[in-house]
Amino acid sequence: MEKHFHDTSGGVCGIVVNRDYSGVRAKVRQRDKLVERLEIAETKLIIRANRRTEPRDHSVDKHTSDAPLWMSYLGQKDRPSMRLPVRPWLPSLPFLGVKVDEIYYLRAKVARLNLEIESAQQNPDKFPESNSAFVSFNERLSTPLAALVLKTRVPPSWTLKHGTTVADTIWQNVSNSWWQQLIRTMGTYLLVAALTLGFAIPVTVAGSLSQVKYLANATTWLHWINKLPGWIIAALQGILPQAIVSLITGMVPAMLQCLANKQGLHSRQVTESRVQVYYFTFLFVQVFLTVSLSAGFATIAGQLRGAIGSAPLVLAQNLPKASNYFFSYIIIYTFTTVAHTLLHLGSFIQLYLLSPVLDTTARQIWARRKSLDLQRWGTFIPVLTNIACIGLVYSVIAPIILFFSAFCFGVLWMLYRAYPPKLTDSDLSASTLFYPTAIRQLFTGIYFMELCLSGLFFLVRDEEDKASCTAQAVIMIIVTAMTALFHCTLVYGYKPRWLALSVFDIHKKDQSGVKKQPERVKERPTITYVAAQRDPNRDDILTSRPLVLWLPKDRLGVSDDEIYHTMRTKGLWVSNKGARLEGARVKLSGTPP
Repeated sequence: MEKHFHDTSGGVCGIVVNRDYSGVRAKVRQRDKLVERLEIAETKLIIRANRRTEPRDHSVDKHTSDAPLWMSYLGQKDRPSMRLPVRPWLPSLPFLGVKVDEIYYLRAKVARLNLEIESAQQNPDKFPESNSAFVSFNERLSTPLAALVLKTRVPPSWTLKHGTTVADTIWQNVSNSWWQQLIRTMGTYLLVAALTLGFAIPVTVAGSLSQVKYLANATTWLHWINKLPGWIIAALQGILPQAIVSLITGMVPAMLQCLANKQGLHSRQVTESRVQVYYFTFLFVQVFLTVSLSAGFATIAGQLRGAIGSAPLVLAQNLPKASNYFFSYIIIYTFTTVAHTLLHLGSFIQLYLLSPVLDTTARQIWARRKSLDLQRWGTFIPVLTNIACIGLVYSVIAPIILFFSAFCFGVLWMLYRAYPPKLTDSDLSASTLFYPTAIRQLFTGIYFMELCLSGLFFLVRDEEDKASCTAQAVIMIIVTAMTALFHCTLVYGYKPRWLALSVFDIHKKDQSGVKKQPERVKERPTITYVAAQRDPNRDDILTSRPLVLWLPKDRLGVSDDEIYHTMRTKGLWVSNKGARLEGARVKLSGTPP
């Protein structure tokens, strides 16, 4: 590897081969889950003890001075308990397995895992080497130079990947082999395609509901709809379809985020960018294409009887009626976004409806508050891009939609200037991945607009039923080809410039006086990963520290007593600072220890 980089700007400072820490990483995940369960069990014990107004037995002299304080208020049967799995590979099942005290069992298990993890962290050389390495350079400029010239200097089996910071690296995916990456990628693509196409039926129903009045006139068994009051028909056409589509699109982002995380990508930036691609694909196929076709055919259902051959012409003549759905969609999205931002409806639901039911510990309450109204880059941008594409396509079918689109983006522009959206990982905005991806996705709307206009020209007929706008259609086809040529030029010609934007940001940070460490380039036979990091030689799993148990402070002092016994017997770190118990509710006054 050194011979490929010896003449790169500044020269090679050092090479460190990565290692496979999957075993210790699994133990860290298991420990964090057990700590969460232990906090839940301890909090339940404290709450149960504080519900007792008086000690259970006044003759406490029978207890030793080291007896836990909870024994004065609760019996052994009142403590949280659990059943051990029948087999190590099975979860705990009700009525099966040995019943044990949950707190004592989890304390011992967490303490044992802490020792095993600490021992592994102190001996990283015992782990097997992986097929990747970090190459450190002497100058910051080495990363952008390597990103641009590496393909001409390394063997064809190496693949360049680009990252920015140590926090951006997904360490558990660094050492994936080429076949693991291929299997994960193919599986993700198949599942995303199935998810995108699987919602076609409910979205088609929603699109047809937007034209329910035309369906009622076309089919005899729906004539009863015409007898309904006008406001009910308006609600069926304008509100119900939007509610169905909103419910569907609200479930999809979490699924796509999970699939992207399982894809095994090396960078959080790249993972979020993939979510952006997947979600836009879903929105464009379902919210635009499926709805347009279903709503369009719903308007001509009665005219197709005995005239199937003229379906394209009839559809072209009635397609503007299908735009009614998108008028409602854009307006409802605009006003719901404004209401949600100004009235904080999501925060109200999270804090006052979900948190009292789902959250038990102080850490769970703090995590929910921290994530209030939090949006992800990969699911925030595609919605706006899809609205822009809808406006572009329908501008040649129903030009009035341009007014609705301009109104939507104008209102959102003023709203987000005053109330910027709360996005996860705001540092990802400097990655230069989301904006170019949105621009490329916007070309999808341009292509469909040009093709739709070409099709409309081909369908125009004169008095003799002959095509009268063939020349205009051919011109639009030529324009589409020119658009594709410009698109290719934009993608391949300006890609290095987009890549270099992050370099300028890094250079500005260097000039601000913050001392930076040399950059790192990670190489392996299947992946070459270029990254600028503070300490890229160390996987974050080697510096992972156990969570401090966070308990609420109570009036009886049960939490203080539990802290004393836990730290004395198992050596676990416990704290009750920043959390207190008021009645049966946990209140916060600080952050996790």
